Amino acid sequence: MEELKKIEYVTNYAYPINIMRNTARRGSKSAIQIVSDIENIFSANFSQIITKHLHQWVHSDQKIAYIFWRFESSEINSLPRTMNQLYSQIHRNTSVFFHRHVYPQGHLLANLSMWLTNSLSPLKLSSTLFNYSRYSLEPQTILRHNDPYHFEKVPTRLHDQQVLINELCRAGYTFQILTHVFNVHPGIKRKQSLFEDTTQKEERKKLSKFKRLFKYYLDNKYPPNKITKCPGF
Repeated sequence: MEELKKIEYVTNYAYPINIMRNTARRGSKSAIQIVSDIENIFSANFSQIITKHLHQWVHSDQKIAYIFWRFESSEINSLPRTMNQLYSQIHRNTSVFFHRHVYPQGHLLANLSMWLTNSLSPLKLSSTLFNYSRYSLEPQTILRHNDPYHFEKVPTRLHDQQVLINELCRAGYTFQILTHVFNVHPGIKRKQSLFEDTTQKEERKKLSKFKRLFKYYLDNKYPPNKITKCPGF
């Protein structure tokens, strides 16, 4: 442990997060793919529910991507797994939507109260149209193996998740928010760590180059038109 403490962070290198996300997707044998951090806990029977209700979409060429809510909970030993548990924790203020205190513009997807009401209904899983109106949004996304992958030449912790939904939009996809399913991250984050701040500070040096590369990539793969309207970086 003492030796580990002596190791200094290499400030000019960051974890290649999108390369790793894409590597995981390419190696997956599943027809339905969700790119998620390992510490996220999914609601009860999540995979069975979406497999049952999205089976026609999986084998279609419909340009639809499904998204779902993500939460944080301070009740580490009793993370919510059902809608009733989640509802109770939200009203106790022990669960909040993901990154409410550090990056709400990325994760407040729609009217949360309405989603809770619809999801507490005994009716089966349903979905509503999601308005992708700002580039800062970075929802959890359900994809198929042949849907677009994350753009890899992106600064870590700066737009690395946002590039996926932005490209899906440019490719002509629409988005649907699912009821009844969610995932939750243990602990409520109230500020960034020193390591995160340091990483972002270093990675911001790459922003201008990234924006040029990403725009060039999108414009060549999906030529701009008057129909597809997507937020720009």
